Amino acid sequence: MANFTPGPYTCAGPKGEDGYPLYYSSVILDHDEHALVDEDEELCELSDWPFNREEQNANALLFAAAPDMYEALNKISELICEIGTDWTDPRQEVRECHKIIDKVITKAEGRDTR
Repeated sequence: MANFTPGPYTCAGPKGEDGYPLYYSSVILDHDEHALVDEDEELCELSDWPFNREEQNANALLFAAAPDMYEALNKISELICEIGTDWTDPRQEVRECHKIIDKVITKAEGRDTR
């Protein structure tokens, strides 16, 4: 397993008058769902270059979801392995999904051999 910072992660950015971020400028380690941004640990800072806030926000949300996706993929991969791989043709789709999941997990763990 890769030694990345365990989640949960959350998105952060300058807050508007309503208390919600105007946009996401970073992904932070969320120690407490009620903690202030400056109390959290910044994992990465996002750039809006070339001034595309929509893409910047989408990237922040994807990064923040990464630990949950990684955990889900590992659980699904383990379940597929428990079922076994000696399947008949109707399960071809499941085998293909397992290959994709394993490829993503390998990449996330830094074992991508490209």
